[in-house]
Amino acid sequence: MKSTISSVKTYFKTISQANTEAAKKELFQTLLTRLFDQDTEANAIIDSMNLGAEKTIFNIPLKNRQKTGRADTQYNNVIIEWEKSLAK
Repeated sequence: MKSTISSVKTYFKTISQANTEAAKKELFQTLLTRLFDQDTEANAIIDSMNLGAEKTIFNIPLKNRQKTGRADTQYNNVIIEWEKSLAK
């Protein structure tokens, strides 16, 4: 439990210093790997998430049209988008 809290605290400290989307994504993947290193099923999910990187998404519904885009990370129906700055 203590190492979990320490890993999350370290993640929050370092994520604020990451200045690219790629760096933030890698820090998150590292966190997941550290938290679930002994869980085979969780590691399979993490590996699957890595395979969903920069996946093309078709038929994204917008107000007046459909759009095609790229997901930074996708696992099943969950899409994770990393942003360089949320302030913008």
